[in-house]
Amino acid sequence: MRDDWQAAVPAESMLSTIAQAIDIRRPLGTRVAVSGPAYQGITVVAHVHALPHENPDQLQENILNVIEDYLSPLPTPTGAKGWPLGRTLRLGELHAVIAAVDGVDAIEKVEMYPADLTTGERSAATQHISLEPTALFLPYRHHIAIATPTGTGTRRKQSTT
Repeated sequence: MRDDWQAAVPAESMLSTIAQAIDIRRPLGTRVAVSGPAYQGITVVAHVHALPHENPDQLQENILNVIEDYLSPLPTPTGAKGWPLGRTLRLGELHAVIAAVDGVDAIEKVEMYPADLTTGERSAATQHISLEPTALFLPYRHHIAIATPTGTGTRRKQSTT
């Protein structure tokens, strides 16, 4: 979801301040190294069928929020506990998270892609994405399509965020 992913990178001044605060308290003979996390971009592509009378724009927004909350490294107001450092993400988890959103009738497709945040390129769809021990997921340009029942056809609402 973030095109401004570099805003999530801690400033050198912040890292320096933290290192200095730790350094004055460190035991002799130890060394302090402070760095920000590495980020693994992830793009989720989902095609979801809404329940009748569901607002597709609101459903799409709810799905995007749930994905972001689920992958957040910090606890969220919605009850997500925060993604553990180094934990692998499996596609089935995203399927379950999306299926639990109120207003979802069925899921036609869920795919996830590792994304290079620097180039914007995404790799092939995968069943799991592993993280390095100090890496965090960073949602990047999800694509959520919502199909709504309208008689015999469907109306598609798409989002690329």
